[in-house]
Amino acid sequence: MLNGHDREIRGPGFYWVRLGHNPPEIACWQGGEWLLCGDEKPWLPDAVEVISERLALGPKLVVV
Repeated sequence: MLNGHDREIRGPGFYWVRLGHNPPEIACWQGGEWLLCGDEKPWLPDAVEVISERLALGPKLVVV
């Protein structure tokens, strides 16, 4: 598992993440901040636990 603050190994894009004890959700890593669906304020990297590699958008969402 990656930590939310491992910026040097993460490119911009979509990832499965966990925020606190909430169920996993897809979030966008962009400009050093996490943008979670349905929430207009960005989350700091340390608040998010990254639980996947970057996702690619295609006919269906897949891990790349």
